Amino acid sequence: MLWEVLYLKKTRMTNQRLKILEYLRSVKTHPTAETVYEAVKKTLPTITLATVYRNLNHLAETGEINRLLVRGVSHFDADTSCHQHAVCKECGRIIDLHKNTLIQESLKKIRIPGFKPRTVCIMIHGICDKCEINNKKRKEQRKKKKKTGKKKTKRLLRS
Repeated sequence: MLWEVLYLKKTRMTNQRLKILEYLRSVKTHPTAETVYEAVKKTLPTITLATVYRNLNHLAETGEINRLLVRGVSHFDADTSCHQHAVCKECGRIIDLHKNTLIQESLKKIRIPGFKPRTVCIMIHGICDKCEINNKKRKEQRKKKKKTGKKKTKRLLRS
């Protein structure tokens, strides 16, 4: 199937490119080039990081995959269907959202003279549940430290 897709797009298929694309299609984590490299290196030990970067860039430029820039780092997504991304501003985790009504409503409201928009890329920034829980724990720990610090100060003043 991957061979057919790339053949129809007249993209030269190399074993490295095939393994990279297979890996990206097998995960939903939006990996970085380094993560892709580490995974693909297990089946192709001679592959280099430069080859992975070159192939990821080529696949992104030809529309076979999406490139997302999050916190200054490129992440890659083999899901090229129309969807949105939610990004945690704390840990950088990327979550796929398939809310077609967001795109449809956005396209209806966009008015640009001399231009007809066809698609919209939506990236929603916030805090994931895991980071929210960790933030609450840190706040509680800081409160405890302040209370114990005040008790120590009172004891020292009494002495």
